[in-house]
Amino acid sequence: MQDHSKPNVSLNSESGGIDRRSMPRFNYLIPAEALLIDEAAGRAVSHVQVHVRDVSRSGARLLSAFPWEPGALIAVSWVCPSGDRILKICRIRNHRLGNNGWYTIGLSFEPTPTRLGGYTWAMLIDEAMAYAAKLKVAHKAA
Repeated sequence: MQDHSKPNVSLNSESGGIDRRSMPRFNYLIPAEALLIDEAAGRAVSHVQVHVRDVSRSGARLLSAFPWEPGALIAVSWVCPSGDRILKICRIRNHRLGNNGWYTIGLSFEPTPTRLGGYTWAMLIDEAMAYAAKLKVAHKAA
């Protein structure tokens, strides 16, 4: 059994450096869809095909043809190797252009439930908007 209290140390093949993450990563390269959510307008503004590169409990890494703004709220959907369709609400943490011409997009999962098959994009967007509204109220109260 792996000790999750220690960083998962492995060689990062993209940068050639040491990767020190607190959560183990599961490497994939599977197609996914991402919706950029305009929090002010309360709707999705872009629907983009991306690839999930790896996933952990706290986030994921996507490959995209273009950069995404850090801090943006997005909804991502992909089908796991098990056949389960996953829908997650995420924040963009960072992006960088890789040697292969694709942008690597770092995501952190928002503290909302993971949704499985049977959950629609409209339902996920509604949930993301409710979550964003809750954050605004909490921010104003602070």
